[in-house]
Amino acid sequence: MKLSEKIVKNHTQSDKLHKKRDNYSLNNFINKLNLSRDLNREIENNIKDNKLKVQSRENLIINSVTALEVFIKDSIKGDLYYFAPEKQKNLLKEKISLYEAYELFRKTKIETEDIIAGYYNFQNLDSISYVLGVLTGRDFFKCINDIKTELSPDLVNYFKLDTLNLSCDFPN
Repeated sequence: MKLSEKIVKNHTQSDKLHKKRDNYSLNNFINKLNLSRDLNREIENNIKDNKLKVQSRENLIINSVTALEVFIKDSIKGDLYYFAPEKQKNLLKEKISLYEAYELFRKTKIETEDIIAGYYNFQNLDSISYVLGVLTGRDFFKCINDIKTELSPDLVNYFKLDTLNLSCDFPN
């Protein structure tokens, strides 16, 4: 599949889904994660069948990755104007033919954020880190590791900590 076809296809699919729902705000993202976690916890605590427990854990991972992917794509599409155009250009260096460019822009009104969101894979941590690193000019993993977070009571019991900072509490 040509690059232009891939971008148009991803843009078209994304637009159809996006029209059916609101933008995926940070609160929506956190709510989706909490809902998946709560469902998993209910199954872990109340179901004896190990196959169901394993499936629940797999679903938790899949739902978490999907929620992250949708959140990042929506954030890029909604907030890309916050990032300087030269940073966006660094993500748009893929070479395409003049005909592919013509096809890409002839079929739909497409913006740079649509190209970035449609081209890059946000199910892969390296890809997420690369894109967000280019857009923000910061090391994504370092930023995540430096966040200090207060834990809910159930997590305080699990981690035996009141707050969690990955770089201090769980260094590599």
